Amino acid sequence: MLRSFSLGNLEFDPEIDRTFHRRLRERRINIPNPDTMEGIRNGNPNADGEGNNLHPAADQANNQLQQVVADRNRPMWEFFMPTVERVAPSIAWPAIQANNFELKPALIQMVQVNQYGGGVSEDPHDHLTNFLQICATIKSNGVSDDAIRLRLFPFALRDKAKSWLNSLPAHSLTSWDQVARKFLEQFFPPNKTIQLRNEIFSFRQYEGESLYEVWQRFKELLRRCPHNGISLHDVIRIFYTSLGDQLKTMIDAVACGSLMKKSAPDAYDLIEEMATNTFNWHSERNRPR
Repeated sequence: MLRSFSLGNLEFDPEIDRTFHRRLRERRINIPNPDTMEGIRNGNPNADGEGNNLHPAADQANNQLQQVVADRNRPMWEFFMPTVERVAPSIAWPAIQANNFELKPALIQMVQVNQYGGGVSEDPHDHLTNFLQICATIKSNGVSDDAIRLRLFPFALRDKAKSWLNSLPAHSLTSWDQVARKFLEQFFPPNKTIQLRNEIFSFRQYEGESLYEVWQRFKELLRRCPHNGISLHDVIRIFYTSLGDQLKTMIDAVACGSLMKKSAPDAYDLIEEMATNTFNWHSERNRPR
C-alpha cells in the first residue's frame, strides 16, 4: 500500500496545519503545551523536556496557562462570588514621600459639610471653588497638591455624584485635572451651557431694582457659566440694553455723554464704581412701594 500511495491524492487538512504552526511557535519560545501542564502543576519544571530556561514572554504565557488550568478546576460557584481584588477606587492616589502625613478628621468633616449631590439646583463650579479653597489650607513637605485633592475629593461627594465617581473604571483618574474635567463634563453638560447663555442674552432689569442689585444679579449669571464665550464688549452691551431708561440716562450722564463711546474695560469699571456707590448710599426710603 505504501508503494501505491500517491502524494498528489493527499488533501490539505487545515487542522494539521494549525497544529503544526502552534507546536512550531511553542518550540521557538520554549512554552510548554497544555498536554504537559499537569507535570508543571505537580512541580516538575522540565515536564516539557526542553529545560527550565524560558524566554520572558514564555514566562508570562506560562503563568496565564497555569491560571487557565487552575480556573478549570475551580468550583463554578466561586466565579459568582464577589472578591476583594475586584473592589478598587476610580482615583489612583499618587505616592507620598512624607511618613507622617494624614488627613485630619476635622478636615474631612469640613469637606463633608459642603458635599455635592448632583442636584439640578447645585452649582458644580461653586463646589469645585469651595473644595479648592479648603485644600489650599493644607501644606505638607513632600506632599503635592494633587495628592491632597485626590484623597479628599471622594469625601466631597454624595448621592448621585458619589455613585458616578464609583462607577468609573478602577484607577482611571490619575490627576486632579482629569478629575475636575470629568466632573464638569458629567454635571455641566452642553445643554446647561446653552441654557445659561440664553439667560444671559435675554437678561432684563426687574421693576424697582437698583443699579447695584441688577449689576450683582447679572454678574452672578456670568459667574455660573464662566465658559460662556461672550466677549467683554458684548457683556457691557447686553447689560446696558437690559436697563430701564432711568438707569441708562444716569449711566450716560456719568460717562459724559454715552457709555458706548468708552472702551469695554473703562465701561466695566464705570458700572462697577457706580453700582458700589449706589450700594453704599442706598436707603430703604428711596425704594418705591
